[in-house]
Amino acid sequence: MIFNVSGLMMEPTGATRRYRLESEILETEYGDFDEIAMEARLLRTDRTVLVTGTVSGIADEACARCLEPVRLRLEAVIEEEYYPFNADLMDSQFGLVELEDQVFRIDERNDLDLSEAVRQALTGSIPIAPLCRPECKGLCPNCSADRNAGNCHCQESPIDPRWSALVSAEPGRN
Repeated sequence: MIFNVSGLMMEPTGATRRYRLESEILETEYGDFDEIAMEARLLRTDRTVLVTGTVSGIADEACARCLEPVRLRLEAVIEEEYYPFNADLMDSQFGLVELEDQVFRIDERNDLDLSEAVRQALTGSIPIAPLCRPECKGLCPNCSADRNAGNCHCQESPIDPRWSALVSAEPGRN
């Protein structure tokens, strides 16, 4: 997901390029994404290259209820600015600003790498509690049996024993 933008940075402000990615794979230390597709638009500004677009991909996660593997189709919007290492190629009136380590950079070879922006966007679109299916019954809290495969033979206590004193208390009495 690397694009050389030296030609774009030599053009006037407002110049654009469009790129399309299909069937890309992104392997990261946090997890892998498959079948990445992206429509990207790169816009030359006076100081940066603005990347906008939509990205989709597939991630393998675990169901939050039954822990079975789940393949999630993810979609996200990307809107990031990339600051050039070679500031002399830009016609900025403002000069090179002091940049933090967290900003996206165009390297000294004028290559713009979308990998980290795509990773962040797709990771941010993973649901907090992914489910294998909406009606997933999950695991039994006593024996850990998968309730989707069948019912277990555990006695389900209607009330947690730690709260049983509250059930026997009369309403209105302190």
